[in-house]
Amino acid sequence: RISPDVLPAKMRTQLRYPEYSLAKTEKTLIERVLKECGGNKHEAARLLKISRGTLYSKIKKHCIIL
Repeated sequence: RISPDVLPAKMRTQLRYPEYSLAKTEKTLIERVLKECGGNKHEAARLLKISRGTLYSKIKKHCIIL
């Protein structure tokens, strides 16, 4: 096992914030955009510059409830 004290300082700092992840950031962004669009998925997909199909897949993946 590798303990945090043998890692470079930058990596130790990042370990303190495990709640930050790409998936969490993606979910938060999608929820925010959907809210701003009043739940309009077509408009949300346009603003996010992704297809509606991709948006639907991400909504399902992240269990986003509208």
